[in-house]
Amino acid sequence: MILRDRADEVPARVRKLVTTQAGRRRARLSESGRAAIALLFAEEAARPSRTEDRRASPRSVVTPPVAESSEDAPAPVLAADDRRVIDDIVHEYRQRDRLIASGLHPTRTLLLSGPPGVGKSMTMQSLAARVGRPLIRVEPTDVIGSLLGESARSLSSLFAEARHQGAVLGLDEIDALAKRRDDAYDVGEFKRFVTTLLVELDRWPGDAPLIAATNHLDLLDPALERRFEVHLRLGFPDKPARAAILQQVFSDLTLAPSPETVAALVAVTTGTTGASLTALVHRAARRAVLDDEPLDRALLLAAAPRDTPSDRRAREQFAAVARDTAGLSSRIIGELLGCSHTAAQRLAQAGAADA
Repeated sequence: MILRDRADEVPARVRKLVTTQAGRRRARLSESGRAAIALLFAEEAARPSRTEDRRASPRSVVTPPVAESSEDAPAPVLAADDRRVIDDIVHEYRQRDRLIASGLHPTRTLLLSGPPGVGKSMTMQSLAARVGRPLIRVEPTDVIGSLLGESARSLSSLFAEARHQGAVLGLDEIDALAKRRDDAYDVGEFKRFVTTLLVELDRWPGDAPLIAATNHLDLLDPALERRFEVHLRLGFPDKPARAAILQQVFSDLTLAPSPETVAALVAVTTGTTGASLTALVHRAARRAVLDDEPLDRALLLAAAPRDTPSDRRAREQFAAVARDTAGLSSRIIGELLGCSHTAAQRLAQAGAADA
């Protein structure tokens, strides 16, 4: 009633209730209520004027849309079950109108978890490309500020921009953005930031998927994990995936190792990420070029499972290929496998017999 004839003063008065301690005590607003009101102000501040060039936040990475054809989009090598999940989401967005006509909607939110190097960021980029939408990729440093309330406003601005563009929003390292709110060492401002993130996730319209990635699932706030419709845990590539990754890298570098060498690499790289496999091949290729060393020999030396656990069959296969294809001596093979030269001889003989 006091402000009935002074409508222009309302925003400032409400903002004071939300942002100052005295105002919060008088208004007795709940945490979620304060977050919701703060979001409205952030969206209003982020909304460009009619004459303003509508651009994404300079701290976000925007990828232009590409053709919907999956053949034109770079795709990570995933295990068969994981690939089917991504394919299903892509199909949902390509048939989005049919789903909406039936009262349904495509998968709105996807959480990718797993150790570093298994393809989370690449999956994010590939999915955005395959659904034909731009990607706004956000890292923790893009939104976490030092000033009180700045982080929540930055986050809200990025969400608003992604909604305006109809873009895929990719939240990298979301564990750094949404740690568990029961962390005794956390501060109230960060807990309010997590509440803001939860509100934004609930409001995500689903015109394009929202994808988050984390290396540390155990650090995520449980309330945040529940906001994601699909949770895809990307593990270490299995044998077929490792073979496909290696062949992809060899093709990119126009390398042609022997099939026996490739099989030995696949056998002894259990528990290796795609990123590590790529680095291994590049390291061996550099050695082959600079030291005039045969490629197969360089690859086997780079992949030698000295300190990496591997089953006996893999060690036998490696020893046989190292002897018969790369021409390595039993002494060198023993050093590579961490065993005596006589044990290396037996491994090579057993591997050759099983080939």
